Amino acid sequence: MKAALTPRKQLQVDYWEALQELMQQRQGNVRPRKPLSRYYQTFAIGRNHFELTANFNVNRDFIAAGLQLKGENAKAHFALLQQDKEEIERELDETLYWHEKIPFWDKKLDTKFHTIHIFRESYDLANQNTWPSLLEWHFDNLEALHRVFAPRIKALDASDYIPDNIDLDGAYDELV
Repeated sequence: MKAALTPRKQLQVDYWEALQELMQQRQGNVRPRKPLSRYYQTFAIGRNHFELTANFNVNRDFIAAGLQLKGENAKAHFALLQQDKEEIERELDETLYWHEKIPFWDKKLDTKFHTIHIFRESYDLANQNTWPSLLEWHFDNLEALHRVFAPRIKALDASDYIPDNIDLDGAYDELV
């Protein structure tokens, strides 16, 4: 027999169930996932090591939607996307928060994520009367992020990334 969820965990499940229902009704490009009892949900965007995320943080009273990059090429992919930052933000009509190397919650995994998010402060997330506008915000922003990032992600090639700290002139001089 499963243990009963804490009130906060149940609230998270209820919110993700409501988002899943909205996603099924609206039939956008982002496919709903099984609601889980955690502060975030992830959604496929069409390529391994990339996923859309939705956050519902009751403790800090904010919601967020974003893109998460992981894997061995995460740094290169993040840098390549960041080269188009102004164009991406213009297409989204949003200021994005670009975060390199966010440590994963399980320090044993030593996993680093690079994230790009849109945040919305909200108050009293436990009040389900506020949820319709929050759910609409999540749906609309996940769809917008998918529209803007999916084609870019498919075209990314980590070998196009040249780290800033490499002295290409000196490397060329050594070759000649």
